[in-house]
Amino acid sequence: MDLLRGIPEGAARLVVTSPPYNIGKAYEDRLDLERYLKQQKEVIGECVRIVAGNGSICWQVGNHVRDGEVFPLDILLYPFFASHNLHMRNRIIWHFEHGLHCSTPRPANAAKAPCFGPGVPRGMRHLVRGS
Repeated sequence: MDLLRGIPEGAARLVVTSPPYNIGKAYEDRLDLERYLKQQKEVIGECVRIVAGNGSICWQVGNHVRDGEVFPLDILLYPFFASHNLHMRNRIIWHFEHGLHCSTPRPANAAKAPCFGPGVPRGMRHLVRGS
């Protein structure tokens, strides 16, 4: 957060990040899901502050798994972007067929990167009340 807070408002045209998934890797502290989402909301707010008015944010995340239940992080984080009037412009999905994610049976064999930008996409304006 210190790095983000030091960047001037509107200085970035593109923010691409892959924050911790909160799955207990060596470089992260595993938090309860609610606390994790609160933390991500704060980081998203800072990213929104530094991105230019016509810029984009791509947020690459996977799934959070608790007691065998899968929580898709991109879906849980979507409202935080929407609250800043950012709209999903694209969603990049990586599917892994090798490596750690496929060596054990678990639902973490894909990562998602929703990409958000300002305003309502041209082809969707008729769906937004008052547009």
